[in-house]
Amino acid sequence: MMTLMGIPFKDEKWAGFQVDYYLMDDEGNIADRGFTIVLLPNKQGEWKIEDID
Repeated sequence: MMTLMGIPFKDEKWAGFQVDYYLMDDEGNIADRGFTIVLLPNKQGEWKIEDID
């Protein structure tokens, strides 16, 4: 499952994506995990990954 947090609109300077997933360990326990990817444009206007948290 992927959740869109921000879209690079004309006046915005960032975009973010939340990636959520479920993980099952060897004992059958299920954990809800996820991380956020933040993108920022560089001086040439190319979008680059700024942070993964």
